[in-house]
Amino acid sequence: MSRFALKEATLTIRETEVRVRELTQAERIQFINADKYSMPALVASLGTVEPKMTAEQAAEEPAEVIEEIVDKILELSGMRKKKGDAQKEPDAR
Repeated sequence: MSRFALKEATLTIRETEVRVRELTQAERIQFINADKYSMPALVASLGTVEPKMTAEQAAEEPAEVIEEIVDKILELSGMRKKKGDAQKEPDAR
């Protein structure tokens, strides 16, 4: 059990609320070791809080839905920048 509370967020996707959380260090290792085809379903299964889903259930959901869930989980886990946080390149004058 972690000493620190895991960050959570609630998304509304296709009129359904989905609560997700950041990954733990052990889960990040699972993610890193997953093959690129099973990775999205794995991350969704690890990081969903409500409704909880298995990797097999996540694999049956629409790809766009799982992509949105995975993006938020990775953002919470510090593995992806927030949308709109892209830094501007300095002017090359």
